[in-house]
Amino acid sequence: MTKIPKRITPCPIANATVEFRFATEWDVERLREEVYSRVKDQYPPFEELPIKQIPQEILEQENALRYQPYYQATTSSFILLLGAHMISVVNATPYLGWEALQSECLRIWKMVEELDAVIKIERLGLRYVNIFEDIDVFPKTHISPTLTIEQSNFKQGKSYFRTFFSRDGFSCLLQVSNELIESQQQRTGSLIDIDVSLENPPLQDTTTSTTLDLAHTIEKELFFGLLQPEFLNTFSPEY
Repeated sequence: MTKIPKRITPCPIANATVEFRFATEWDVERLREEVYSRVKDQYPPFEELPIKQIPQEILEQENALRYQPYYQATTSSFILLLGAHMISVVNATPYLGWEALQSECLRIWKMVEELDAVIKIERLGLRYVNIFEDIDVFPKTHISPTLTIEQSNFKQGKSYFRTFFSRDGFSCLLQVSNELIESQQQRTGSLIDIDVSLENPPLQDTTTSTTLDLAHTIEKELFFGLLQPEFLNTFSPEY
């Protein structure tokens, strides 16, 4: 069994997101107004995102758009995203740690529940995006997306690995790439992207907290299980 560090340095987490998708009969403008009235002491006014310019009937009909955020409010620590059927909290760099992220997510979700707007939670998701600058991460993990063919004039370029797992009722989407190009920040490297989700979880507060903890445990075990011990040790793991 993989021993899980409490922290590693430097922390590769670029952003961590907890997302609630839900069914509601409220329109998004009413939802925005009521949510903001409860978070205005911690968050600035919501900013409209470009997707909001698409007609609402199209947003509702297209499943790929149905759960997209329409508004965002940004503080120094968190980004609050709100759509017609979703709300999420994002902790970008610097990552504050799981306790801080979970606490903020549960606080926000409790406010949403108090509105009596949610009929049911359709999906509860936890996503971590890890970036390794100037590193080809594949040789340093237990993933080897190489293709051996006889013709020697073929040279392998950038690689992308995507697979699904399931565990204890959770779905896990793992995506790994050694092609990271961020021209604005002039960064190159690799990323490990892990999305752990549960469909139709119960609404109870205690269950939500437990579900998030389980999702976080699964994410950490998958992430650290991918890394070669020699590579992990370069991050000064603390146990």
